[in-house]
Amino acid sequence: SLTNAARHAGASRAGVVVRIDGGELLLEVRDNGKGSDVVSPGNGLLGMRERVAAVGGSVDWSTASGSGFVVRARIPALEGSTS
Repeated sequence: SLTNAARHAGASRAGVVVRIDGGELLLEVRDNGKGSDVVSPGNGLLGMRERVAAVGGSVDWSTASGSGFVVRARIPALEGSTS
């Protein structure tokens, strides 16, 4: 997601939030770039969604409130992992 912000969004800054909630890893990447709800061809967002889904998680994205773009991922704890 940070690569997308740097290469495609025209963003001058991006922020990352990482949290643990109920045994899930929550990630949010938000930039101040041009934003778009249209997914362009390629592997970026769709590839992220496929990789996270492979471990039982989910990814969503949208234009951020005001300007920019936000990507959120929810990744469940893996079996046998420790806190």
